[in-house]
Amino acid sequence: MKIALLAKKGGVGKSTVSLLLWMALRQAGRDAVLLDWDAQGTSTKALELLGGQNAKQGSPTLYDTPPNLEHAATGTAVRSADLCLIVTTPSLADIWEAADAVQFVESRNPGSARVVFNKVRKGTVLGKLLDESARLIPAPALGVNLSERECYKHAIAQGWKSLDGSAREEALELALAVLSLGSLKQK
Repeated sequence: MKIALLAKKGGVGKSTVSLLLWMALRQAGRDAVLLDWDAQGTSTKALELLGGQNAKQGSPTLYDTPPNLEHAATGTAVRSADLCLIVTTPSLADIWEAADAVQFVESRNPGSARVVFNKVRKGTVLGKLLDESARLIPAPALGVNLSERECYKHAIAQGWKSLDGSAREEALELALAVLSLGSLKQK
């Protein structure tokens, strides 16, 4: 399974979500490969701190793409992916950008787009309006939202051990949701 993680703009936590998914897949007993195609190199730096990857042939491959829909790496990842996860926050500005990213994905890989809401703060106005905001994006939500958590910021340097129980549960739910989709399209 090939999974592209993308966003039209930076700051939504795409690299953090990529790393959380990679760690959660490993915790669930699945090897995974994380390829960092973002020039910032956050995933690469984190993998170096976390001890790298030793995945087997045929393991799920995650593409952490640049926050730019016009970058060649983003287009390549989207075209080759079985699943394209558009990472966004509940902020209206990010929702608009996510809608553009869905259109980008659908024009290159129809039916592969799913939306992941990151940095969700329950009990806030944006958190309460999440379902309404999701309707502004022309693709289904993955069904798992990631909360705004300080420990997620630590996980990129300290790994799974830095996550509290609730954060681990969210990350594992994300991995389960991704794995449950299997291949969305026949190649």
